[in-house]
Amino acid sequence: MLRDEHRANDVLQTVMLKVIKTIASLSDISKFNGWLKRITYNTTIDLIRLNQRLVDVGDEVEFDYATDEVLSHINKPGWDLDTFLAILQERERVVVWLYAIEGLSHSEVANQLNISEQNSRIIFSRAMKSLKTLAADERYSGKKVGDHNE
Repeated sequence: MLRDEHRANDVLQTVMLKVIKTIASLSDISKFNGWLKRITYNTTIDLIRLNQRLVDVGDEVEFDYATDEVLSHINKPGWDLDTFLAILQERERVVVWLYAIEGLSHSEVANQLNISEQNSRIIFSRAMKSLKTLAADERYSGKKVGDHNE
């Protein structure tokens, strides 16, 4: 999500410190993986908030993508999700990840990133439009541009 090894290492260090300090509060060891994932997720979002201001883009026309449509595009064989997400801007990548991969609603994404719900929708729509364009580009998908058999 961060696309920067040094920032990712900072998150790892912070997460490990939090785990060491709060492991005693974990009442059920079988929930350790989920607990660790939540700490890592929250720490990553906190770092993004500190290092980047997300600008509210206002009430522009949006392209509304249903969750089923998003998943159908992402799960196509021609989609190399890691490559595509790496090309997106950080805020777009985070919104796509939280909404499409983690399954949060736009309201929840907006709360996590301290932006408006409308902004989350617009950022997501722009990112999906970019991803669809990239998927049609043979440099990224292996398909010829204009190939409708994706």
